[in-house]
Amino acid sequence: MTPQFAHLDPSRLAAAVGLAAGAVPAESDHLLCDALLRGLCALVPASHGLLVAGDTSDSIVHAAVGCAPGTVGRTVDGHASALARLAAQPLCDALSVRLSVRDHRVGMLELGRVTGAAFSADDRTVVELVSSRFALLVERHRLQRAEADARAMAAGVLESLRIKDERLEAMVDGAFAFIALLTSDGRLLEVNRSALELAAIGKAQVVDRFFWDTPWWTHDDPQRERLRAAVASAAAGQPAAFEATHVAADGRAVVVDFTLRPVRVGDRPVAYLVAEGRDTTARTQTQARLAQSRDALAARASLQSEQLAVAAQSLLEVRALHSAVVETIVDGVVLIDHRGRIEWTNDAALRMFGYAPGALIGRNVSTLMPEPDAAHHDGYLARYLTTGERKIIGIGRDVRGRRQDGTEFPLYLAVGETRVNGARKFTGIVRDLTGTKRLEQLLQERQTLARIGELAAVVAHEVRNPLAAIRGVVEVIQTRFPADSSDRKVLGDLLVRVDSLNHLVSDLLVYARPAPPVFQRASVLALARDTVALVANDRGASSVQFDVSGDDVELWLDPAQMGRALLNLLTNAAQAMRDTGVVHITGERHDEGRYRLVVADGGPGMPGEIAERCLDPFFTTKTRGTGLGLPIAKRVVDEHGGTFAVVSAPGAGTRVTIDLPVDHRPGAGE
Repeated sequence: MTPQFAHLDPSRLAAAVGLAAGAVPAESDHLLCDALLRGLCALVPASHGLLVAGDTSDSIVHAAVGCAPGTVGRTVDGHASALARLAAQPLCDALSVRLSVRDHRVGMLELGRVTGAAFSADDRTVVELVSSRFALLVERHRLQRAEADARAMAAGVLESLRIKDERLEAMVDGAFAFIALLTSDGRLLEVNRSALELAAIGKAQVVDRFFWDTPWWTHDDPQRERLRAAVASAAAGQPAAFEATHVAADGRAVVVDFTLRPVRVGDRPVAYLVAEGRDTTARTQTQARLAQSRDALAARASLQSEQLAVAAQSLLEVRALHSAVVETIVDGVVLIDHRGRIEWTNDAALRMFGYAPGALIGRNVSTLMPEPDAAHHDGYLARYLTTGERKIIGIGRDVRGRRQDGTEFPLYLAVGETRVNGARKFTGIVRDLTGTKRLEQLLQERQTLARIGELAAVVAHEVRNPLAAIRGVVEVIQTRFPADSSDRKVLGDLLVRVDSLNHLVSDLLVYARPAPPVFQRASVLALARDTVALVANDRGASSVQFDVSGDDVELWLDPAQMGRALLNLLTNAAQAMRDTGVVHITGERHDEGRYRLVVADGGPGMPGEIAERCLDPFFTTKTRGTGLGLPIAKRVVDEHGGTFAVVSAPGAGTRVTIDLPVDHRPGAGE
């Protein structure tokens, strides 16, 4: 007996040897391991047993005794004791033995007791004696499983290769192209069905023959030599291609686009050549027909090109004429879409409204309208598109326009509708009526002046002479009363009234029948300074300051009439200042050949309704005014070919702007 087992009970030793030395049948499986584990638990004895297979943290329970259901087959940590966690009852002691085959760990054998003494050294000896058989069973099971996995993998690889080979063969044989595989020296190894059917031959007739000796090439010696050269080039690593002609089994000539490509295997030189030919007979025939058609089309295209060139030239001439007409007419043209967005304008419209080229494109046309038309325009357009109700479309009428600087001016608007590629467009033609309205106003004023002139002649004859007599009589009577007499004061007031009436008659004559202006070169600001000196001497304007500044130029003026106009303006400004403050007179030369003179006061300004009527003859808010001061000043400016504008608002003072031509010499009475 071996010394290490001498201390064991003989019957117990014999039982352990029987478990360890028992034959391992070929059909050994989990049932045998389970039976051996139960036998070992009975021999030790142990209430619980666990056989774990594997040498990693993902080990699997191979057999179990006294453990919870479902333990067998469970994955556990192979480096830690699993029995304590899997036992159905708490253990009082546990014994673990490592299972190894040729010093390679294959699993763990764990035993446990619920009651009784702890495991002894003899118990460990018995378990270690039997553990070798458990190790062999676990290892053989692992090897069998690995072999089964390898067989399954090999079968899968073979099946995959078979499917790929079958698919490749089907793809090559099913292709319409000529496909063949050659050795690097030109011997035929494989060829597809399409190539064989072309020459009506079998694969055995051509395999292992030089490609140029096969029926596809033997009908044409020069073509065979080209093929030999192409094979040599491809074998050297350079692909080759040329057009070849094969004779089909039915005698047809088949044109083939032929290529040879080298194939390398790994780092070795060229091992195979792939020959491919595509039937281009139909394409070649089609190309020939296309060439004929192309020549015919080229001839027709050349003729049509000449016709188009003539039409294009005519179109360019029409466009040039249209552009010349549209861009040179004095009327503005504005094109808008159905949403009221501006798409195009001519230069006249841009100048009329004061915008730079392109500045209006994409903006709503209401930009060019004052209120309330601007706010209502989109509603008018939408209502017309919905109901067809016309407000201005197709009908011309006078409206008001708004320039970029916010000023308003009268214009005539005519709107037409058209369609461009199905889209509705509206064309507006606008004409600036500022000059027309001014002429109408001048005509109306002249008609009024004519009537006033007739009245003035009568008044001058029938009123001035009696006024002179009355004034003489009153002066004589006044001398008969003492200087401090109340009667003398009453007569003095009467003289003032007579003088006011005489002054009114004089203004009426000046306004109704002005003398023709006598033009001469005169300095504008110098004339303004002389007029300021006259007004400053008036007792009512002694506290008012006058500031004359700006560019001074010489213009063609009638100094007397223009001085009278400035005198009226400065007198009105001084009276509006209520004898205090500063009246500014500024001159400025503009690039467009105009000179602007501005008289601005800091007075209380005028309400809108009064400002609108301030140029009407005989309209005044003064208790002792004639209402002809501003109309006379405007009349003088008109006679000089200028413009006269009054802007005033409550609390903002009054600003009178006079624009005069710089180099133009108006005619008398113009």
